[in-house]
Amino acid sequence: MNRDQVTRRDFPAEQDGYDRASVDAHLVAVEALIAAAEAEVAALRVEGDALRRASPAEESGSLPRTEPSAATDSPASAGGNDDEVSARLVATKLAMDGANRDAIRERLQRDYELDDADGLIDDLFERLG
Repeated sequence: MNRDQVTRRDFPAEQDGYDRASVDAHLVAVEALIAAAEAEVAALRVEGDALRRASPAEESGSLPRTEPSAATDSPASAGGNDDEVSARLVATKLAMDGANRDAIRERLQRDYELDDADGLIDDLFERLG
């Protein structure tokens, strides 16, 4: 389902139906959430591409190792510690490429010093739906 399908406004009117203004307001809010999610995905793809260009893939192992790029080195860029920001970006990319939780957890534990890798993974999959 895409943004246009979610925000359609051609619902049939019924005497005992929903308040049209409330439905319209809800759809505007849903549209904004979808637009924000699409923008975040696009930004993550750009950052992921930059990370891949910044460091070559490891020869060993099935998952390529990536290091933080200059775009993610600043705590201000994501409001958190550098390892967590980088790990979240890599985990998002892996999830979008179809990796399962175990593969993502293995990668995060190997490459990053995180207090709660499982919490990061849970949050990621919750956001991705």
